[in-house]
Amino acid sequence: MDFGLSELNSEMRNEISEALDILQQEHFTIEEELNKCIKENDEIHAQQEEVMREIAAVKRRQLELQNDTVSSASYLSELRKEEKILREFNTNLLNDISELEETLNNLREKDDEDLQNGIKKLIAAVDGANELYEFYDINKCKTGCENLDKEIEQQTDELNIDITSTINKALIVQKEQLQKTTAEKLTEIEKRKKLNALPPPLLMKIIM
Repeated sequence: MDFGLSELNSEMRNEISEALDILQQEHFTIEEELNKCIKENDEIHAQQEEVMREIAAVKRRQLELQNDTVSSASYLSELRKEEKILREFNTNLLNDISELEETLNNLREKDDEDLQNGIKKLIAAVDGANELYEFYDINKCKTGCENLDKEIEQQTDELNIDITSTINKALIVQKEQLQKTTAEKLTEIEKRKKLNALPPPLLMKIIM
């Protein structure tokens, strides 16, 4: 009886020991799972914090975009005002060009009139010389008239050259100035149009 009881106790102790080992192993497994869950939970919290930061960044960006939209609308309004001013300036510039062309035409007419008056004076001088021809020695008068004709021809050529040169210089200078001014204003208008065509956020980035 004692031997059987001892053997039974030994078997029970073995079973209990095995059960304890199993329980301990399960405890370790559960502890590992718990640690894994804690780690995953920490990662989830970290992800949540990152998401919250991204949401806050998105909200800040939305606010910035709203401010950019308001600023862009205001700037666009200013650009339209400037465009209107430039259009008016361009119209005034065209009017100035027309007035300048009219002035140049008047100058040409005046120069032509002065030239005609000069020619008339020279003709009168020739007529006077011809009248003197009758009262003086024929040879001397002939020589004098020939010299006078040469002088008249020379003075006429010089007068024509001076008038033509003056007119051409004035026209060249005025034309260059007008071309330069017109090109600058057209370039400015084209630049403003390109800026107006840009999306508001991109436009603000260029401005900033």
